[in-house]
Amino acid sequence: MNNAPNVHAFRLGDVEMVAMSQDDYHLLGARRQMGAQGNRLRGLRTQLDQAQARLDRISELVKAGHTPCDHDCVRCAVAALIDEPLCPERAS
Repeated sequence: MNNAPNVHAFRLGDVEMVAMSQDDYHLLGARRQMGAQGNRLRGLRTQLDQAQARLDRISELVKAGHTPCDHDCVRCAVAALIDEPLCPERAS
């Protein structure tokens, strides 16, 4: 953290308290929000990577020398991906 908030810790009875200026409080909130946005971006990046891997796998299946059949080749590739053949040529 670059400009860390200036925090004053003290005890009030049995309770530990912390005091800081209003500017430091807003700065701390903004940093937490940026951290949460970073976490969301990392999660979205993971989902994007997974989707790209699936798309690459489908592309491999489409390009794998599948002989033309009565159905759309993409349909056969997707069927092979989920291991549930839709056309007779893929069943064998």
